[in-house]
Amino acid sequence: MNCLFLIDTKGNLNIKNSDVVERHIRYAKSFDRKCGLRDSEGKIIALGRYESNSDFNSRYLDIINISKSKSLVKYVWQAHRHLSHQKVDSLTLIAGDPWHSTLAALLLRATLKKEIRIESQIHFDFNNLFYSKGFFVSKVIRTLTLMIIGRVDQVRVVDPNTFNLLQSILKRGEAIYLAPSLSNLDPAFRCPSGSGNAKEARLLFVGRLHEERNPADFIKFLRLLDSRNFSFKARIVGDGPLLSKLEHETSDLVARQVLRFTGELNGTKLLEEYCGSDVLISCAKHESYGRAMREALFVGARVLSYETTGSKFLQMEVGSKYVSLFSSDVTTDQLISKIESLIGSQVDSGTKKLLLEGQNNILETLSKRWDNLFNKSV
Repeated sequence: MNCLFLIDTKGNLNIKNSDVVERHIRYAKSFDRKCGLRDSEGKIIALGRYESNSDFNSRYLDIINISKSKSLVKYVWQAHRHLSHQKVDSLTLIAGDPWHSTLAALLLRATLKKEIRIESQIHFDFNNLFYSKGFFVSKVIRTLTLMIIGRVDQVRVVDPNTFNLLQSILKRGEAIYLAPSLSNLDPAFRCPSGSGNAKEARLLFVGRLHEERNPADFIKFLRLLDSRNFSFKARIVGDGPLLSKLEHETSDLVARQVLRFTGELNGTKLLEEYCGSDVLISCAKHESYGRAMREALFVGARVLSYETTGSKFLQMEVGSKYVSLFSSDVTTDQLISKIESLIGSQVDSGTKKLLLEGQNNILETLSKRWDNLFNKSV
């Protein structure tokens, strides 16, 4: 059995987070298929924390919660105990971020008497994120991050901007590769009947309700539209620390039934929300790839987004008639014009096919890279 160990120090993989679990099952299935070409089997084993996954069962993915503590030291100690009992001389560790989980992986390499290969992953626009955080973060934290990822065997990035930047700085050739995040694109999915055009513009926000996703700007744009008596229905899909604050600030819009909070949705329920929307508005200012934007387009919703690495890349892929970009100082007239222009277009089948092909390429790239990394550890 060829096993990859996912270092999940933040407990992201638990059965309550069905979207993340399903995505990793697809990763694991693809890895197993790649191993099958060599007459072997593959499995991903996530070493997580906090939540119980006692009811979880998959042929391709195991989730083992080794620690309930938030302490990185305790997590590393428990992971060390677990991995030291593996009856192999070498291990392959996949770290989901360049800080917490990569540091854990490096500590395990330093303390385990085994050969260990490590992949670190960067799920953000490396340059823009650091430069937006002020001098200290942009200089010191950026430098420390480069030092950390310089010590691993392989680095996965999710956007071309970060890929080109790290290639020029680290000069590590094939050790750095591009594989964006997998979206929930189901070719068998069909929008429910009655989810077609409506009289008012149907606007949607999707994402965790915290500062990084910037839901406050979505509310600001709704206020601008409302000030011009622009007819709309809006929904916010997601949960997070800002939920109560946002509900309080928009109680009048909710009372008038022009805004609704749906809570967190995944899978088919989320796709149905996209179906019932004309425009997904993305307010994240450092979007590196845009999973939600691709999911929305795949079922026919158009995208209005801040100009980010992810949105610019998507616009180059599918065209400006489906993806429109704007800045934080957009005027009300400009906002209305962009929404009306997007609503006037229909996403064609060729665009949906293009998005689906891109997802298949992600799985192929990941499974090939992980299989190669594992073979170097054998």
